[in-house]
Amino acid sequence: MYKFAYLGDSIKFKCNAVGRPQPKVHWYRNGKYMNYSYLASHSRLKEKGMSLEVHRIEVSDRGNWTCRVWNKEGSVSRNYTLHIVGRLF
Repeated sequence: MYKFAYLGDSIKFKCNAVGRPQPKVHWYRNGKYMNYSYLASHSRLKEKGMSLEVHRIEVSDRGNWTCRVWNKEGSVSRNYTLHIVGRLF
């Protein structure tokens, strides 16, 4: 899924999944796991990790974002490609 954002704005990525036992969620950027200290720098996890809000979008935020949700029954992933758009004056 493609997402577009202006520099300095915020964007939300959603990873909707339910299951029993409750699934765990990991977020990845350009294929690399994002630990919580990295995420805390300019983003916020909501809805038990199923939603990721990135604040103050920078050029370096462009690229692929993936959420992986799993429990003992299986796993699913959702992929996003973030494109940064410059503002027109």
